[in-house]
Amino acid sequence: MNMHSERPASGLTRGQASESDIDTPLHVEDSRGKAAGSFNKDALAIMLKAPVPGNVKTRLSPPLTQEEAAQLYRCFIEDVFIKAAGLKGVDLYAFCAPEGGGADALAGVVSPGVSTFPQEGEDLGARMRNVFKSLFDKGHKKVSIIGTDSPDMPVEYIRSAFTLLDEASLVLGPAKDGGYYLIAMNSLFETVFDGISWSTGAVLEQTIEKAKQASIAFKLLPLWHDIDTYEDLALLRGSVDAPVSSKYLEATSKNSSFS
Repeated sequence: MNMHSERPASGLTRGQASESDIDTPLHVEDSRGKAAGSFNKDALAIMLKAPVPGNVKTRLSPPLTQEEAAQLYRCFIEDVFIKAAGLKGVDLYAFCAPEGGGADALAGVVSPGVSTFPQEGEDLGARMRNVFKSLFDKGHKKVSIIGTDSPDMPVEYIRSAFTLLDEASLVLGPAKDGGYYLIAMNSLFETVFDGISWSTGAVLEQTIEKAKQASIAFKLLPLWHDIDTYEDLALLRGSVDAPVSSKYLEATSKNSSFS
């Protein structure tokens, strides 16, 4: 999700979903053998948009058509959920931005067995705050949020975030453009979302400063990247961490004007 790319459309906010709105994440037995009606202490929230042409990955068009950019973003989503499905002992949630039809436009996109909810709030920080509050209110002890702009992010980074929450209260995954690709907490610290210049290269720096001012112990994951521009696509070609996206790029480059 880079917490600074493409308008704040991948988070949640003040309009906090009540506990009655956020049901147990898995309503049926899923592929990991999770019993219906129960939940784990760790939760991973994936913030995403509906893959509607003209609404997602607009900086890739041109050279991609709007339809190709939307289909590629759909592949991003699939890669992220494939990755997340391999996390044992972690409940998955999807939170969809209202643009492009919102959650209603995600039929067949989000993995089966994952509960989908709308993002709510005025800006990205408020939206993320609301996600954290909703899942902590549900009873989860550790909550991590990622987006879908880094489909090739190693799954080990997500695992590390949950592990690091045993020794710190806040974990951030720094992105190369000055934002962050992951944020995790073991309790809700609202101050890290206040007064942040969203959609700028100062997001990570300002967030760290907020944590220091509030004496919040934090840890940083390795630096990673978002896939936002045509130049970034080179990072996905042949990637074993984003096989669906990589395969689509390979196929599209053979039948398109871009390569």
